[in-house]
Amino acid sequence: MATFGYTTTPTYGYIEAAPTGGQAAGSATMPSPGGIVTSVSCYCGVYSGQAATSGYLCMWSDTGSLLASGAATIPASPAWVTATIPSTFVGSGVAVFLGWQTSGSAGYYATYNSVSGAAMDLGSNSTIPGALANFTQYANDQLGAYATYTPGGAQIWTGSQWQTVTTYVWNGTQWVAIAPQVWNGTQWVTVS
Repeated sequence: MATFGYTTTPTYGYIEAAPTGGQAAGSATMPSPGGIVTSVSCYCGVYSGQAATSGYLCMWSDTGSLLASGAATIPASPAWVTATIPSTFVGSGVAVFLGWQTSGSAGYYATYNSVSGAAMDLGSNSTIPGALANFTQYANDQLGAYATYTPGGAQIWTGSQWQTVTTYVWNGTQWVAIAPQVWNGTQWVTVS
């Protein structure tokens, strides 16, 4: 297992807001060779004075579409929380947003660090879990949010775990190994 995203506990600054279905997300890019994401971890909390609430840890596309989510308790005070999500393949170099969404009227407490080139989205959506919506993007700020994944190109489910396999094609005279490709929503990308 490996991780991608921002694993440092943020301490630089914070923003509080109490919108319905409050969302906070940080940018991340899947390293080579890509892989199957199985969980999301976030340093998260609810708006000051509110009790811990149910919510979701989420992985969104770089355009804000919800890719996968897992139920979690968003704590009253910021802390690291992990949720299992449905196994989701993300190709090498694909940009995503990782973060959380509170349930109902509970808002968020978003602690962040100043990180050059990063992006942080704060928003709200009454559909829970839902797409990143009504958000403001903050350049060069980063939430504590990362994903855990199994690296590899083509993988098969053995009934108990994902196993990386080599893909071969017949070139007319012999079998040759190839780099498999997947559709990332916009184009075919190599996952080797």
